[in-house]
Amino acid sequence: MNGLFTRGCLPICLTLAATVSFAQTDQRNRGGAKGDEIEIPLPISSPRALPPGRPTPLSAKEKATLAFRNTFYPRAVASRVLMTGLDEFRNSQPEWPGGAEGFGMRLGNRMGSLAVRQGIQLAGDTAFRTEPRYDLCECSSAKGRMAHSWKRVFVSLKDDGGEMVSVSRLGGAFITPWISHQWLPDRDNTTGRKLTSAATNLAFRGLGNMLRELWPDISRKTHMPKFGMSRTRGSR
Repeated sequence: MNGLFTRGCLPICLTLAATVSFAQTDQRNRGGAKGDEIEIPLPISSPRALPPGRPTPLSAKEKATLAFRNTFYPRAVASRVLMTGLDEFRNSQPEWPGGAEGFGMRLGNRMGSLAVRQGIQLAGDTAFRTEPRYDLCECSSAKGRMAHSWKRVFVSLKDDGGEMVSVSRLGGAFITPWISHQWLPDRDNTTGRKLTSAATNLAFRGLGNMLRELWPDISRKTHMPKFGMSRTRGSR
């Protein structure tokens, strides 16, 4: 019975507590985002986006602040706690213990991977002067918007308005596993697992971009204006 609690109920209780904490903190901090961003109030994913049109570029300091926020703010931590709870429930990395010790190890793995990826992306965005935020498509067709969603996985908007291969995103996806898998059990520290991790990250980025494109419509149709915004252009 105690094993069932530590493997099942404890992670669920912790993740629910983190979700509540996230929601309360987010209500207090919602006004602090840079620019007119869309923000979705989900604990596991909170996509942000900029309205269609060329955004005002972020300085290197602002990009660093954004990377820090995406790693250590309550939203990011709550997301990792939630995913760690799922890891604990599924007994991922069975070589690791259960209970509080195993939960801490799995949370450290999630937070460590996130910090490494954000650091790599920050370095790429700063060096190549690319935009770390997602910009909504200026198109109106569903096909165009979906194409834009997946394009932004591989092509970044530059600070000067141009475009280039997304070195920061691809680097974050493919380099991170080669660093973060070093502390995982040997069966996870293989080339195949690392490539799978990179591909999974890119796939979820594409799906997240699709959600960003659809969220203004979802927000409008479900009458949740406080959690969304229109797709209209505006100065930022």
